[in-house]
Amino acid sequence: MSNITIVAVAAAVIVVLVSVIAVAVMHRKQRRIMDSIEEMLETARKGSFKEQDFDESRFSALENRFADYLLTSEISAERVKNEKEKIKTLISDISHQTKTPIANIQLYSELLDEMELPQSAKEYTFQLHTQTEKLSFLITSLVKLSRLETGIVAL
Repeated sequence: MSNITIVAVAAAVIVVLVSVIAVAVMHRKQRRIMDSIEEMLETARKGSFKEQDFDESRFSALENRFADYLLTSEISAERVKNEKEKIKTLISDISHQTKTPIANIQLYSELLDEMELPQSAKEYTFQLHTQTEKLSFLITSLVKLSRLETGIVAL
């Protein structure tokens, strides 16, 4: 074998070894990054995520964006919760504020029914009572529908 052949074979072996080492190092680095991402996701799922790296690396930038995303999601969830509470309170207020006047109108129409009135007035009190019953049904249905829609009550 000539010297050139021996040098070429040695160079090829060195290139292959360096390539294998480079692939192993890159694979190990990639595995570390994936482990770190899995750890980030797990701590985020548990609600205890904290940024750990404060350098100029891409991973640190990813970690920072992930922390921003979690914070934004948390704020959005809190807003939704607050809005739901406001709607729940509003529905309860509307329910209470409409039931009392309707009950009063029903009571007055029943009192009018008991009085000695001309036939035309009795017709009006009957219509008043009928329409009040319809209004009561509609308001009750609307409140129930709103409660179902907002998740206050489940089917």
